[in-house]
Amino acid sequence: MYEQAKIDEAQHFLTQLSMVANQREIFKYTLSGFLSAARSALQYAHKEATTKASGHVWYDGQVSARSVVKFLSGKRNVNIHERPISPATKINVSMRDNLSVSAESVSITIFRADGTIETGESVSLSPSSSPNAPEVSVTYDYFFQDWPGNEDVIALCKMYLKAVESIVADGVARGFLTPQ
Repeated sequence: MYEQAKIDEAQHFLTQLSMVANQREIFKYTLSGFLSAARSALQYAHKEATTKASGHVWYDGQVSARSVVKFLSGKRNVNIHERPISPATKINVSMRDNLSVSAESVSITIFRADGTIETGESVSLSPSSSPNAPEVSVTYDYFFQDWPGNEDVIALCKMYLKAVESIVADGVARGFLTPQ
């Protein structure tokens, strides 16, 4: 009956996850909100479905058939009942800078990732202007090390929310859940 409200709340937190990905602590708080909201949608579904004949069997079958639901429901339980969850973090740093050379000419050799080598002829250089500050970019990717797939946390959350929406839609279609 109230599943859609919690799905909408989870969608809000999912949207925020991408926006706060470079703020590690805020990312963890937002992830906690997402996990709680998504799990609440399932708890509402469970409560309502089990009041109907075969509702418990239907619900258990829906949840057990989706590994992402079991996994992230478990993460929510740990987060609420044991300790705050803290996904592994991969920090990506890239820097782009200009090279200033004070010479009349230079030879360039490029070593490509595929193993090919390119050698450039000497290039005449003109005096360079003042160097620009390097451009530095830092991004964060979050992972659950105990998840067997390659998906990062945001991809898993998207999968989880789609699964919750699918479970609720199926429950409504089969008469176990009240349409909103």
